[in-house]
Amino acid sequence: MTAIVTDDLKFNILSALLGDYNTSGTEYYIGVGRSEIWDSNDAATTPINAKFDIIDFKERLQSIKKVEAASFVVPRQDWTYGTIYPQWDDRRQGSLSVGTRYYVLTDNYGVYICLRTGRNKQGVVQPSLVKPSGNENVDPFSTSDGYVWKFLYTVSALKANFFLSSQYMPVHIQETAPDSNSTGIEIKQWEIQQNAKPGRITSFVMTNGGNGYGTTGALPNVVIRGNGTLSFGDSATNFVTAVIDSNAGTITAINTNSASGNTLSYLDSYDFGAVTISPDGSGGDSAQARPIIGPTPGFGRDARKDLKANALMFRSKILDVDDDFILSQDFRQIGLIKNPIAGDSAGDFIALTGIASRNIKLSSYTIAFNKDKIIEGVSSGAKAYIDNVDSSVTLGSRLFYHQSPETGFKQFQTGETIAETNGNGEGVIETHNNPGEVDRLSGEVLYLDNRVAVSRTANQSEDIKVIIQL
Repeated sequence: MTAIVTDDLKFNILSALLGDYNTSGTEYYIGVGRSEIWDSNDAATTPINAKFDIIDFKERLQSIKKVEAASFVVPRQDWTYGTIYPQWDDRRQGSLSVGTRYYVLTDNYGVYICLRTGRNKQGVVQPSLVKPSGNENVDPFSTSDGYVWKFLYTVSALKANFFLSSQYMPVHIQETAPDSNSTGIEIKQWEIQQNAKPGRITSFVMTNGGNGYGTTGALPNVVIRGNGTLSFGDSATNFVTAVIDSNAGTITAINTNSASGNTLSYLDSYDFGAVTISPDGSGGDSAQARPIIGPTPGFGRDARKDLKANALMFRSKILDVDDDFILSQDFRQIGLIKNPIAGDSAGDFIALTGIASRNIKLSSYTIAFNKDKIIEGVSSGAKAYIDNVDSSVTLGSRLFYHQSPETGFKQFQTGETIAETNGNGEGVIETHNNPGEVDRLSGEVLYLDNRVAVSRTANQSEDIKVIIQL
């Protein structure tokens, strides 16, 4: 047996995840960790979806920051002069890769769907030479290069700042009717959504050009059979025109007629349909074509479905003023964590940022400690990596550390001397195993990414975007 997971199921799963993120009392955080190198070449390994990898990530966790925003996203595709863009097709399946994306993002952040690719009289596809514009348009419109576009929405400056990257762009809907506080972008998208036309026949694909056309001078009759605007067997000649290559005697395209200017007339409300094209009386073979029928709710009703959105982006920006994130230190792992617990209680962690590393408070030290060194207890034999060294007055002298399978998980002892095994640091423990602000072992890890080292320095920010794709 063969089976598929439909786009609707993927959308429903991601919608549920986004809804969970937006639920009051549910907290999502992005966490970073692993200060030590991967191997002698420091080449990141591929994470495995196993309990060991999840716990290992938690043990090495340094800091977390609350997710600032989340959104559906799709692969970014900028409109570029001279590029051929495919048209939307109800027979296109799966996610959209390069060369199959039927939408564009313009330089003013307008998003448009290509409903018909430009073609010459011989039916050969042509590059796009006219940038789609005019986001005031509710209906599809044609440009002089033969392309037909449908405006969906504009990416606001705020959403662009949060979610627009070199690879992805946000896609969303206007959830509620606009009010006096709504922006022009929100008002227009609501108008687009409310004016969506269900089951619209957007274009036609020629499967057989036939022969003998153009000899009599008469245009062939085009008949639509389906359950839409025209009843079964009605002629669509008033709505479409057959394009004939008179030299070859074939029909190369069926184009939607203009209603006025560059606005086109369409047949709507189809769930299914078929096309019959009559011969022109010359005795040649009839041409064959199939209609392309748009989404049942109509283009623009839900831009996320129109663009086959199958990914969510969770975004958080680590600022240089976020003191819980260690300067002059590396991290090599990024994780998405749901509902962590505070380190000193059984309560939920709800702060904006938090330290996950455990710490040792020193009663004294003879030689200062350094980040990324390994410490060892003289009496206990316990070992750990130093993540950070804090000698501030308010905290006292503290070493923030983590353990791993490489160091083992022995516990240090109160009052024992610790020393760096690969350095000179030395001191005496006053207290050990002090929890961080967040319980590093708590929460659900929903995403884990192993990568090359990211070094944090003063006056530097990291814009972290986690992509979950189905």
